[in-house]
Amino acid sequence: MYKHHFACLFALALVASACGTLTREGAIEDMVDEGISESTAECVIDDFVGQGFEPNDAAGDELSADVDAALTKSFENCFTAEDIGGLANNPNFDPEEFRQDFIDEFVAGGSVNEEQAVCILDGLDANGITLLDLSQAGLSGDTSIESAVAEAAASCIGG
Repeated sequence: MYKHHFACLFALALVASACGTLTREGAIEDMVDEGISESTAECVIDDFVGQGFEPNDAAGDELSADVDAALTKSFENCFTAEDIGGLANNPNFDPEEFRQDFIDEFVAGGSVNEEQAVCILDGLDANGITLLDLSQAGLSGDTSIESAVAEAAASCIGG
């Protein structure tokens, strides 16, 4: 779940930074500028192209469902925990925007409303679990974080 969420965030960052024609080199440069390692950026683009798309298919204001699915799959296949740290060190990183992205993603999942999503994140924060911890757990398979999410969710939405 978290790995998918983080892949979506980076897919949006890639699309948001793309203006005009997006080449392989331009897409890699954009991702590196966002804090992703060059090897991961190359992996993402190569995986995306391997699925039958071109980098320019990810340019523009909105992605088609098939491009979004392919790009998300590419990020899921290539993303590393180190890339999450790279994001946090990016001077353009906005923790409040990142938090809101998590809230929006929880709400979009349909199982919680915004108030409940905020409650879950606040509960995790109170237990010393940051959003970066949450994102890295999706890549590392850290079940203790997943358990903490389940406990926070139970506290916020009942059950």
